[in-house]
Amino acid sequence: RAFPGKKIFFTDDNLFINSRRTTEICSAIVRNGVDIRWKGFLRADSVTRDNIELIAESGCDMAYLGIESGDDQILENMNKKERRCDAVRAVNLLNQHSISTLLTLMIGFPGENTASVDNTISLLNSFGAGHSFFNRYVPFEFIIAPLSPVASPENRSRFGISGSYNTWTHATMDSEEAKKQYRRLFNSVTGCSLGYYEADLLPPNLYHELGCARDKLVRSGIGTLDNNTVAQVYETFRNTLGFGHEESIPIGQRCAA
Repeated sequence: RAFPGKKIFFTDDNLFINSRRTTEICSAIVRNGVDIRWKGFLRADSVTRDNIELIAESGCDMAYLGIESGDDQILENMNKKERRCDAVRAVNLLNQHSISTLLTLMIGFPGENTASVDNTISLLNSFGAGHSFFNRYVPFEFIIAPLSPVASPENRSRFGISGSYNTWTHATMDSEEAKKQYRRLFNSVTGCSLGYYEADLLPPNLYHELGCARDKLVRSGIGTLDNNTVAQVYETFRNTLGFGHEESIPIGQRCAA
């Protein structure tokens, strides 16, 4: 109550560990009249039709979700208890209540191949943006940390893993191919924008437009940087911020990659 409207980031990634705990915390915020806007790490399966209105009422405006992959076989290989349908349900429920998301995922986990990356791309492209919400994603390349579960002798044998850290192979991919798939995903995702950038200063629809324009700028620099292409992207930034000639351009057209 001492900080009305203050932005809070709950950084404990186990705070909203399940739907019961999520409901308890959000209920306490509402019951005690704590006037905050908050973001935090939620599990996709902790967001349900029964508690989504309470999550929104408690002041949540940004949910960080570790969806990891859009492919159910990869999620099973990770021993992750959630599936693709859980991510779809959670993001849609959150968006319907004006809550934006940041979706983290991994490229190259054992079992990964072109088809599984395609499934992740299609999942991300199924999400969009509205006037009051947007969705971002952050992909990470798979690495093999020596003490991680995937590096155990059992899993090395199970998945045909050799190598460690950033240089590895397994039965369906190697670290060099994972880099290529990482770039392909970035070049193929248009429903969400890339990045960890903060989202507290502009309306959500403008952040989405800026994110899409930023992605276009990065893509234009991956190959040969063309001055005309870069000029067009910067013009999009200017128009989005209201500094240039303003036209009524639908977000989907303005942000098309």
